[in-house]
Amino acid sequence: MKISLKTTGIMSDYLPADASGGRVELELPEGAVFAQLVETLAIPDDERYVVSINDTLLPEPLQHPLQAGDTVIIMAPLAAG
Repeated sequence: MKISLKTTGIMSDYLPADASGGRVELELPEGAVFAQLVETLAIPDDERYVVSINDTLLPEPLQHPLQAGDTVIIMAPLAAG
């Protein structure tokens, strides 16, 4: 299944080489959950990020099922001083 992935900030470092402008279309197995996307991108376990899938922020996204056509946004957390 194909999903659309967008990233912001440092999270763009984990995108494949063919990504452009922080965006890429990715092919994942049917029935994949967000954790499989994290594994595919080789995002370290201790990396912090915020996730939105189809414009819904997910506080605990790892076991969230993905579906063909989903738009996933992985954002670097914001910090204010």
